[in-house]
Amino acid sequence: MDVRAENKKKRNGSPLIVMIMMTVLLLQAYGFLLEGWGYNNRIVQGCGEKVALAILGIREGYSPWSRKEPEEWEEPVEGDLERVPTNHSNRLAMAGMAGEADAWGYKELAENAVSVVTDKNVGDFVKNHLMDHSLLEEYMENAVSELPTETEEERLPETVIGQVDEDYFADAVFIGDSRMVGVMEYAGLDQATFLAKISMTIYGMMNTKVSFQGHNETVRNVLTNHQFGKIYLMVGINELGTADTDYFIRHYTEVIEEIRQLQPDAVIIIQAILHVTGEKDREDDIFNNENIDEKNEALKELANSLNIFYIDVNEVYDDENGNLRQELSGDDVHLLGNCYGPWHDFLMEHGVVTVNPEE
Repeated sequence: MDVRAENKKKRNGSPLIVMIMMTVLLLQAYGFLLEGWGYNNRIVQGCGEKVALAILGIREGYSPWSRKEPEEWEEPVEGDLERVPTNHSNRLAMAGMAGEADAWGYKELAENAVSVVTDKNVGDFVKNHLMDHSLLEEYMENAVSELPTETEEERLPETVIGQVDEDYFADAVFIGDSRMVGVMEYAGLDQATFLAKISMTIYGMMNTKVSFQGHNETVRNVLTNHQFGKIYLMVGINELGTADTDYFIRHYTEVIEEIRQLQPDAVIIIQAILHVTGEKDREDDIFNNENIDEKNEALKELANSLNIFYIDVNEVYDDENGNLRQELSGDDVHLLGNCYGPWHDFLMEHGVVTVNPEE
């Protein structure tokens, strides 16, 4: 064996190996940079994630030498789908899947798409393509090119908050903490189902055991085995002393995502956290209305006005300073039993209903 020839072969191969390694490292470093800009890749995970992210970014024009800044994006106009940016985020957003759109990154683009494409027929059409074709971008692009157009004579119904009757609550389930226990006991929603328990939090909600049809079952088991049309959520007062709002919202989002998987046809209604009285607000560094309002503002952002809605009963019970009216509470946190009538009326006026524009 010629040792010198073998050594020469090794030396000739070394630059190639170094070049490959350097390219991979550069791509990985740029992948981290793209992630810092808000660009995400959920198709490839693991050790090759950042490299794949860099390649996708460069392919879509987000290269180090020609990065697109938000102010450079052409503003879409209503009805002009060709000018909506072509990426995963806006496809998901147009389908009414805002949570999934955030997960793909470039939230700004998703928000632009939502502001442009709002008709339910468009959302449903794109959503079907997304589901049928596993989120492949080429199918998303085809879906946009095939979108049906809406005429004045073919306007579809829209989902809004409006007046309902008692029968509306026959397929509704209310999930929550002691405030929901109060609604269960005193609000007179006799047709609704309640999965409520004192001290329930968003962190343990799905594993919390509640009374259901004479048995103790976890919320998760009930939602797995029984389908509902509307799901009302109200937790948050017990979480005020735990971590920060981002932590709270992250867990709240995870719960919503799981509920949507278990109840794909249900509408989710997030109820704002009820305020505390002015006396409690002044004396408590944690359980006060500033903290409650911060979380309520974040909860409001989870609504997409398609299958997730946000309603705020505080408008019924607040005084002129935004505190729970003192005379309505015996402990500064919970309503007195005879004060739940207005909550019942509020829910009747804030149901999720379908409105035909032609009516």
